[in-house]
Amino acid sequence: MSHAREAWHRATHEGADDLGFGSGVDGNALAWARYGDSGPRVLMIMGLGMRGIVWRPQLDDLRRDHQLLVFDQRGLGASEDVPGRFTMTTLAADALAVADALGWEQLHLVGVSLGGMVSQHVALRAPGRLRSLSLIATQPGGRLAWLPPVTGLRPLLATTRAKSEQARAAATDRLLFTHRVAEHVPADVHAQRYADTIAHPAPDHTVRRQLRAVIGHRVRHRLHEIKAPTLVVQPAQDNLVRPRHSETLARGIPGAHLVRVRHAAHGVLVEQATLVNQHLRAHIGDHEPAP
Repeated sequence: MSHAREAWHRATHEGADDLGFGSGVDGNALAWARYGDSGPRVLMIMGLGMRGIVWRPQLDDLRRDHQLLVFDQRGLGASEDVPGRFTMTTLAADALAVADALGWEQLHLVGVSLGGMVSQHVALRAPGRLRSLSLIATQPGGRLAWLPPVTGLRPLLATTRAKSEQARAAATDRLLFTHRVAEHVPADVHAQRYADTIAHPAPDHTVRRQLRAVIGHRVRHRLHEIKAPTLVVQPAQDNLVRPRHSETLARGIPGAHLVRVRHAAHGVLVEQATLVNQHLRAHIGDHEPAP
């Protein structure tokens, strides 16, 4: 791992309680950061093309009483790029390798979007390690399940056709947030999101590989095998993942609890951070053994 990547990792996660690099399933270096020094251990897996720091709205709050572990998936941020295709199974093995790097045998798992798909594979691969599972704005796979709803096609295309970073940031806000929020993002929040996302876009080849993994994701027929107590968060106005997929997850996973967030789109982690954090804190707390 180059000194430049290490320095970038430290600068990105300034204020983290611990930083390091784990070894992925292919021996690839995976950059991780831990926030919080006590409480339940929570591994968090981010969505398509996004670095671990994009969990910032949760890190800033939940670190007070949780240990939160985030990481850059292969080919993103400070993590090493590995040539060739990969699948959700590969990404699930990477996630477990990050937990292993810290000696976390038992943990709570939270995933959003693509990260939620990876989390389903982790739950199936290592059921004995999960104390709870939280799936946010995600889907179980299946025929054409990866396609966004029709309402999302125009704003999605707008993000790819933007002529400048500023135009791309504005188009991304319109895609990820509901209309009442997209036009009124506070300046400080917008600046921070810009620094965490738009200013450091994912390499195109990594995004293409992740998209292939999403298309190949199909665990709908195995949802009944997931044993971890599961929370499913459904942003009702999601323009990237059809909201009905959350209902499929909740029906298929035994005992799963569905939370519908009416006034939120795919960017629910930012738009409804307080509400999401409340539900995560309650769900994790309900399934953390008493000290």
